[in-house]
Amino acid sequence: MGVRHLDTLIRKKVENGCFKVNIEHEIREYYRKASTTVGEVSPPPPPVLVIDVFALSGELDSIDFNSLIYGARFNVGFWIIDRFLRKLKSLGVSLEFFMDGSVQDFKIRTWCERKDRDYQDAIAIINAVDEGVDIETILTTVGAPGCGYALEYLAEMHGRLTVSLERECDQELAAFASKVNAFAIISNDSDFLIYEGNWRYWSSRDLDIDTLETLEYNRHALLQYLGLTFAQMPLFATLCGNDIVKLEELKRFHFSLGQYCHKMTNVAKFVQPQDPNNLQNILEKVFGPHNRSGKDRFWMSLQFYKTDFVTSSNDDPVEEILLKHPNPFVYQLWHKQPHVVSLGLVDMRSTELGKQVPSLVLRILLRTAGIIVLSRQKGRKIYIQTFVIKLTHESNHRIQRFPVQFPSFTDPPTLMELFSTDPFVMANLENTKLLLLSWIVSDRLDYRRLRPILRPLLPTVVTLYHLVENRILQLFEADLLLQVAYDVVTETYDPKSLEFPTTVESRPFRLAFIFRIMYRFVAIAMNSIGLNLRGFREDPPFDGVLFHTKYRTWDKSEADLGKIAQWRIYTTISQ
Repeated sequence: MGVRHLDTLIRKKVENGCFKVNIEHEIREYYRKASTTVGEVSPPPPPVLVIDVFALSGELDSIDFNSLIYGARFNVGFWIIDRFLRKLKSLGVSLEFFMDGSVQDFKIRTWCERKDRDYQDAIAIINAVDEGVDIETILTTVGAPGCGYALEYLAEMHGRLTVSLERECDQELAAFASKVNAFAIISNDSDFLIYEGNWRYWSSRDLDIDTLETLEYNRHALLQYLGLTFAQMPLFATLCGNDIVKLEELKRFHFSLGQYCHKMTNVAKFVQPQDPNNLQNILEKVFGPHNRSGKDRFWMSLQFYKTDFVTSSNDDPVEEILLKHPNPFVYQLWHKQPHVVSLGLVDMRSTELGKQVPSLVLRILLRTAGIIVLSRQKGRKIYIQTFVIKLTHESNHRIQRFPVQFPSFTDPPTLMELFSTDPFVMANLENTKLLLLSWIVSDRLDYRRLRPILRPLLPTVVTLYHLVENRILQLFEADLLLQVAYDVVTETYDPKSLEFPTTVESRPFRLAFIFRIMYRFVAIAMNSIGLNLRGFREDPPFDGVLFHTKYRTWDKSEADLGKIAQWRIYTTISQ
């Protein structure tokens, strides 16, 4: 989110604050200028583009917007971004990707408020579907649910992925960009207007991934408009309001400076004479005499915009694995940090399809946590893990604590063993990991039935077993979801040939999103016990348009199950 209203200011008020650029042209121009300077004997280093993964993921929602109401088409999104990144690589750039690994403590309240709003938006969409409103009307009046495409696999395929665990992603990204003298940052966060650095800042929100055109933010024009230096921008951002210091607690201060409509220029004028090294005297004017929390967060906000921090070194091999492992859940468990649980679109009012989802997700997480905790402590003594989760329709997202569940039938391998990439260790532990996975999702699943499953379909089959066992899916629905997954993985159909249904029925609409939710947490569990190690993509093999198109006829006919018959391990519990 960044600094409140700063994006609007630079777009609408600052002369030449934003201007169009073509990324391909800029890269070719870089090489042209470098060749005339360096000469042909020594080729110039490739320009570094640093990409905010979540910002790029959000861009996909607008690219394939019409598919979101059906549950999205993850394969189509994958192809779109893959083509975009291949195009960038063909220009001779080096790609660095950054993503948030966890929600920092100071952001939990903001995160909860945002997720509460998202849930109410989801209920509005669900109500419209239940009322039989056509898809076009829903999209234009109510909107579409966000997707949250998982792009970690693509990031590691085309560049290097850094998961920010010790600090905020924005801060680590900006620091890295300055350290390596990056050519540009691609993101959608006004905090990057505050950080100092020689890199350029390109908008992911305005990015056309086909033409490679976007908007560049002119940070120097912003400085000139405000009459500030980069050294003063952290104070300016803090006093305008950001994710750390809330806009609401600054309103009294803003009104004291003059007309509220000129808030940002008034704040800039207030900042201009201030000594960045002597700010103690302004705290009471800003926060009043009693807001101790606000004063503490004031200093925290100033530190947030520093990029000259020293990265802590650690010789602990477990810590090294935790920092390299792309699953933040394990890191948070190890460091006793809260884990935020986002469920996406789910109707917790529905007894049949939604009310039980939070408890099912929690069981997966608590059992996964038990396996990891046994590597951290000796014995099975009670261990309480903190989550931030919404459990019922009536409650809000909030901090809650639950005891983890330990496997009683075996002592799991150590963390070092679970995440070992030694081929011998991996092969030796394969059955143990499958045994642990089967226990995580069910007390009835025989792990030996998981061994023959085609690896890209394994998380799908495990998810379907879990949903059938808990009476969420009917047998034909599980078969259909497995067939869709098979078609997506094997690319046996043409997504472009599908016609989008004009309406969707209530039950399959809910099922599409429940499948997505549960798949994500099954994938987290598999990652957490080292059963993936980049062996498959994080996004579910799911095409919502294909699913809804087939659903209408699938439950009325004898479907051909020949291609998926060997993986229908859930049939024995569907009775």
